[in-house]
Amino acid sequence: APGALFLACLLVASVAQFALGFQRGDEPVFVGALRVDQIVDATFAALALFGLVRQHTSAVTGQVIHASSH
Repeated sequence: APGALFLACLLVASVAQFALGFQRGDEPVFVGALRVDQIVDATFAALALFGLVRQHTSAVTGQVIHASSH
């Protein structure tokens, strides 16, 4: 499916960056228990996972996903 490789790479890279964020030694900005960059990485990972699941689901059901024309 178009974009699946991109989404898979985005997912892997985001999860890796999220994990590496715990190893940084600088003084970051925290939101709760997570660094701001980890929140961004987690958001990208969630979006990539959603896209991959959506593509897989449409491939299994045979439905075509169209971009919104709004």
